[in-house]
Amino acid sequence: MVHNTLDPADVAALENMEKKADLLTISGKFSAARKLLNKLLIITPMHDYLSIGRIYHKIGNTYNQQWQFKLAEPMYKKSEQFLIKVPDPANMWGAWIEL
Repeated sequence: MVHNTLDPADVAALENMEKKADLLTISGKFSAARKLLNKLLIITPMHDYLSIGRIYHKIGNTYNQQWQFKLAEPMYKKSEQFLIKVPDPANMWGAWIEL
């Protein structure tokens, strides 16, 4: 994660929110995971393209897990749009491969 303009406590809070969303997804609580991931999108700095792309990917995965492919596809496209802006090719390609 970039988060270089945030206080370390804020960075930890964002990382904890993302981990909680991951746990909600794994446990099948997809709506709650999406709600938390959408909240995370709002508070993640707009220049943190890697994190935003990863969050959109995770939102897409919550729909995918429910076989809601038409809702997952736009999330994956948004993820791709942000990942393409990542300045470090190694980080971008690592996230892209997961997508």
